[in-house]
Amino acid sequence: MHRTIVIKNCSKLRYLLGYLIIYDGEKETRVFLKEISVLIIESTNVVITMPLLIELTNSNVALIYCDEKHNPVGTLLGLNNNYQASGNLFKQLKWTKTRTSLLWKEIVRMKIANQVKVLELLSLDIPSQLIKYIDEVHLNDATNREGLAAKMHFSVLFESGFNRSDSTHINYLLDYGYSVILSCFNREIAVCGYNNQLGIWHKGKTNPFNLSSDFMEPFRPLIDLFVYLYSNNENPLSPIRRIPTMKILLDDVERYVDDAIGVYVRSLIRFLNNETSVLPVIKFKEVSFYETIKSYENNSNV
Repeated sequence: MHRTIVIKNCSKLRYLLGYLIIYDGEKETRVFLKEISVLIIESTNVVITMPLLIELTNSNVALIYCDEKHNPVGTLLGLNNNYQASGNLFKQLKWTKTRTSLLWKEIVRMKIANQVKVLELLSLDIPSQLIKYIDEVHLNDATNREGLAAKMHFSVLFESGFNRSDSTHINYLLDYGYSVILSCFNREIAVCGYNNQLGIWHKGKTNPFNLSSDFMEPFRPLIDLFVYLYSNNENPLSPIRRIPTMKILLDDVERYVDDAIGVYVRSLIRFLNNETSVLPVIKFKEVSFYETIKSYENNSNV
């Protein structure tokens, strides 16, 4: 079972015999640690013990903590998730321009294809040019089809002239959702023993997660979909938090998003290491997202 646990209120979190123990001053709740994929701490009035932090790290739980405005500001990553980390770093430094350029091209193509799929799922008008962009992506996306497609995609989803740099409710929700997915990628890359600062396209000197920022691109439209569907809800963050427990298609096999990320990351790394020529394909499927979310509502939110 995959669960996203959200801590909203003043609580004390500790570890006991394989369980996350949550005490809010009135009652104690126990959650089996092996069931948790993501733990989000939204309240700044939370006390967490060192034994729990260690067990969360050992169990590869994606821990995300937020500031007083509920904005994700940090994540927990283990330093010893993979005993081959040093050897993998040497492999990473040998990734060829040919492989990285081809991979970025395919990542961009997959992202645009998923943007088209999102508009299709929502029964919105799909610009013909957006579809054409998929086949117009060159090596290393030299003609910036990724940026052009994103601008067109957002203008259809939200409004003409929509700007990701504006301080709006929509952008807040998008950033929150992207942070949740990014944390899942950060965990998987750490578990695989690779350096997250060394991206194939993202090269930000202040970004410690350049590689995750590269790999996660095809998953971003899934966040866009949920923000569109639930931005006007009384609690729009609730369904967005559940995204790691949703199901998508990876190479036409249905998987939880959290599981798909793990398989997907390992496939991309094998490609970059020249161990395979096959790249995985992420697709979104037409499912009743709302009903799936409601099924997790009572036992995933604390």
